[in-house]
Amino acid sequence: MSTIRWTENTTRRRARWHSESAAPPPTRVVAADDRMRADTAFRLVRQGTALLWRGSFPNARRLLGALRRRVDDADRAARAAPPPYGDPAEAFWRHRRARAARARLLGRLLVLLEADHSLDLSRAPDVRQACAEAYGPPCEALPGRPTGPTAVALTELLGVISAHQRRLTGVAVAALGGARVHPHYGVFSPTRAEYVDMLRGFLAGLADHLAPGGEGWLVLSDLAEHLGLRTRRELADAIAEGGLRVVDRIDTVPRHPRARDGADPLHAARSAETTSLWRLAAVG
Repeated sequence: MSTIRWTENTTRRRARWHSESAAPPPTRVVAADDRMRADTAFRLVRQGTALLWRGSFPNARRLLGALRRRVDDADRAARAAPPPYGDPAEAFWRHRRARAARARLLGRLLVLLEADHSLDLSRAPDVRQACAEAYGPPCEALPGRPTGPTAVALTELLGVISAHQRRLTGVAVAALGGARVHPHYGVFSPTRAEYVDMLRGFLAGLADHLAPGGEGWLVLSDLAEHLGLRTRRELADAIAEGGLRVVDRIDTVPRHPRARDGADPLHAARSAETTSLWRLAAVG
């Protein structure tokens, strides 16, 4: 069982460590509260120190926002300089590494969940149901399981809360006449940086999960093709190898701000990008 350790009011403390992304537990942890300034927090997390938040929940979110702005400002300053690379694929991997580093840094702001999944911070929401949906029953409800607090990244907890809210309200799908789907925790729309590590596996397993006459809908950008990470022929081959056929394809041009950001190292690829809805069915 992974743990974190820190000193609080001269007392050595410890808590279980949990990360849905399998991030390792931080080795340096200090307690932080509403008195900590954002610049101090930014300096500490950049040095690899995790901050265990003991102040109010709203201030934890404000600090996370302040850290995010500082990280993004540093990223924009780096992108303002002429890029030392011209290969679009290399630009993509550099961008992905930068996003991973950003996630690690922001993930160093931690909170403690009690044994019943409650969040013992002032003005904190009730997160017990959201955590139960994501993590399973609380430790106190399982015989033989150790009790005590569990440390998680605030970014992860906010994602858990957001997933619970989507589960309650649902997501409207225009193609279904506005009907809502209510996804469980763990069902997500992968970003452009993620779908490259998972597309072939999705296509290989889709046919086995389709009911007779059913379809699988794949929303896919061709950004990887413009970056030289995948060809259209490779996509067609993967569809065929998965025992699938294309029922229809609907294309649209993204209108997100990055498509017009000339300073973005991936601008040439983004400006030519097309996103398609692929309707796929099993062959036969």
